[in-house]
Amino acid sequence: MYLKEALPLVKLLEAEPPRVGSQPGGWEPVRARAVSFLSAIRTITHDPLTLKFGKKDLYIDLGARQLLAAQKAESKIAVEIKSFTGRSDVDDLEKALGQYILYQDILIELEPERVLYLAVPNSVFDDLFEEPIGKLLLKNHRLKLITFDPKQEVIKQWIIPN
Repeated sequence: MYLKEALPLVKLLEAEPPRVGSQPGGWEPVRARAVSFLSAIRTITHDPLTLKFGKKDLYIDLGARQLLAAQKAESKIAVEIKSFTGRSDVDDLEKALGQYILYQDILIELEPERVLYLAVPNSVFDDLFEEPIGKLLLKNHRLKLITFDPKQEVIKQWIIPN
């Protein structure tokens, strides 16, 4: 399901420092703009969201919540943000997907009410997820995806499998 409205959702944080080939100015300017506009919309509850599983600590970029007035309930999310600035977008995809699966499995055990999303710039979506390899992941319902425009500071799409 594609929701193309610019729906605000996440506070964009990059877990990794910029790597070779990253955009000019690094990821920090994007992060700073995103933090300001997103924190005004959602309540950021964890920055980062720490998961303790056995003797290991894992860190998802953020945890957030929003009161759903119509349901008088709370929506909890976790968002892992990836910039795909490495030398190979397929290598970045492999790492991001592995991280997503690990976080998702642990969240199911620890916080089953929290929904995990992978957030990527819309340019990454256009370059990778509109290609056969990305379309295959979406077709097989492998992940929930958010695309965003870091310059306009808006969410472009929520891609949520049925």
